[in-house]
Amino acid sequence: MTITDIVIEPEEVQNAKPKRRLAKAHIVIDGILRINDIQILKNNKRMFVEFPCHQGNSSSPYIIPLNRSIRAYIEKKIIGEYLSERK
Repeated sequence: MTITDIVIEPEEVQNAKPKRRLAKAHIVIDGILRINDIQILKNNKRMFVEFPCHQGNSSSPYIIPLNRSIRAYIEKKIIGEYLSERK
């Protein structure tokens, strides 16, 4: 599995206080599968990604990496692209 495309949509700045959500990402895997609306978030310790969740009452994600290595791969690629676009 390879991420073949990443599109970053930065969050619009509306005031000076720091925000938790930095941007949204859309990725394409192997040129055949697109995953939209991956959130790029930041807390006091680090930046991380959050996968899309069902709308409504459920907060469980419907895109779920099944192991740590694939989650780390996706997170590294998305955050790397976000940081390179900010330069």
